[in-house]
Amino acid sequence: MNFLQTDNITSTCGLEFLWIGTQHETDPLSKYGLPDLSATVPTKEADHDTCPTPLYLSLLQRNFHVAHTILITKPITNKPSTLPGYEQANTWIFKKDKDGKMIWRTLPLHAAISFGASYCPLVDLLIHVSPLS
Repeated sequence: MNFLQTDNITSTCGLEFLWIGTQHETDPLSKYGLPDLSATVPTKEADHDTCPTPLYLSLLQRNFHVAHTILITKPITNKPSTLPGYEQANTWIFKKDKDGKMIWRTLPLHAAISFGASYCPLVDLLIHVSPLS
């Protein structure tokens, strides 16, 4: 089944991201043209409360088809702070208490599983773009 998915996602820090892409549910991952990330160690971080990534927001809202679309498409925006989906997949999301002490930290793959993503193409794609997570 082929369909066009278009969504606006606004992060809590006020950045708006527009994602447009065609999703082919039966295409192998190689058709997405993603870079080889086999040795990528996740190092970027984003605060859950102030500026979570659009990928994490879509997972949090359990909108797994949007998350999948974010991973396979390039962002269409003129804002320099926009991260491609594969970089968002390698970005730690963290939460701190009022004293600044770390409460928890998670990667999108962990979040997807925690939030009940049984959508196998999404989990497979997260593993593909963030194999060390």
